[in-house]
Amino acid sequence: MTALAQKLICHPRLGTSSVLAGITYRLNVRAQRRALSRLTPSQLSDIGLSVEQAEAEARRHMFDVPCV
Repeated sequence: MTALAQKLICHPRLGTSSVLAGITYRLNVRAQRRALSRLTPSQLSDIGLSVEQAEAEARRHMFDVPCV
């Protein structure tokens, strides 16, 4: 599936507010991934993640997010 097709499936109405909401959502996901990358192994263990899982998530691209 192309990136454009995925965007159309995730956001069928691409009005201005939808685009801004999509950008805001992606920026929030990016901030969460950065915060995840700064957690200690003990903190990651508390939330049930391994260091490898956290690193893999932190490396994901800003536009690689789940549909809402």
